[in-house]
Amino acid sequence: MRPHKNLAAAAAALALTLSLGAIAGAVTISQGTTINATLASDINSKSAHNGDAFHMTANGIPISSGGTANNVTIYGHVSDVVKSSLTHKAHLTLVPDRIRFSNGSIAPIDAKIVNYGKKQKTNIGSVAAEALGGMIVGNYLGKHLGTNLGGFIGLAGGVLYAANTASDIVVPQGTTVSMKLNAPIVIRRQLP
Repeated sequence: MRPHKNLAAAAAALALTLSLGAIAGAVTISQGTTINATLASDINSKSAHNGDAFHMTANGIPISSGGTANNVTIYGHVSDVVKSSLTHKAHLTLVPDRIRFSNGSIAPIDAKIVNYGKKQKTNIGSVAAEALGGMIVGNYLGKHLGTNLGGFIGLAGGVLYAANTASDIVVPQGTTVSMKLNAPIVIRRQLP
């Protein structure tokens, strides 16, 4: 064999070996895996805006090689933010965007949030205004219907209505957020 053919064959063999090594070195997190992550800062429907960024940390994520991924950061954004008001219930959605592993590898993440510890924080001023409004309307109707219970019934109705609409959503720092992968995550290990 000629020397340049030997060199070409060696280069092809090396390329094949590196390709197989890269494939063998891939880390996969399977579709359907549940990831529990800890929120790094508070999120509040009263102050949040669509597109606001957040991040979470996770440990113990099962990977295809049988081990776990630790010191993982998941980045995301807030969407569908609705502040509580007299006519709207508060709402917000947490959307995971990408995942960063401890070795610096980054990949997109397609996951659905299945649970998080949101708390409803009642806006006392709104509740009081709606209760007062209910009492006034109930009192007016009661007088025209010939009963003295109108104010009480209106007050009770106002309080019930206010309790359903005047609450902000608060997701405190340190909350555990559970998400389920809609698609697998494949990370190629970095070669030295």
